[in-house]
Amino acid sequence: MGKARKARDDRFPPNLRTLLIQHLEAGKALKDFVKKHGITRGAVQRFRKKNARYDRDYIEAEQTGAEDLEAECDRRAREHTEMPDGKGGTRVVPPSDLLMMFRLKGLRPDRYRDSPGPSLMQLGSDLATILAASRSPKKIKNVTPKKELPTDTEAIDV
Repeated sequence: MGKARKARDDRFPPNLRTLLIQHLEAGKALKDFVKKHGITRGAVQRFRKKNARYDRDYIEAEQTGAEDLEAECDRRAREHTEMPDGKGGTRVVPPSDLLMMFRLKGLRPDRYRDSPGPSLMQLGSDLATILAASRSPKKIKNVTPKKELPTDTEAIDV
């Protein structure tokens, strides 16, 4: 007879399950964890699918990690930050306007979108018209937006 095959749960050993939750709570990626510990993403996903309690803990850990990262982004966007300089010392990094911009776009995409141009819904649902609009606005024919779009001279509320 051949060797007995390991159960699928053994591919995600119990000792790593708690470590993964701690890893996610620290705001670190699953990709790094599976690479470091020699397991697959699939093993983790299969275990989550079979174990509802662990799945809830996993989701909560991801959310906690994301909230901590968001808080750090907010702090760095507003305050000077000491960072290692790579030579054994530290350097002071000023607040980041770019980080603040991306944070605002994430929190209020309707207000801080990239382009004040027409949205796909305003152009209509005809795919050919939408594709033509993305390539050359001059080639659009018979398109009436569902609402008036601002002209170049009108103020856009941002």
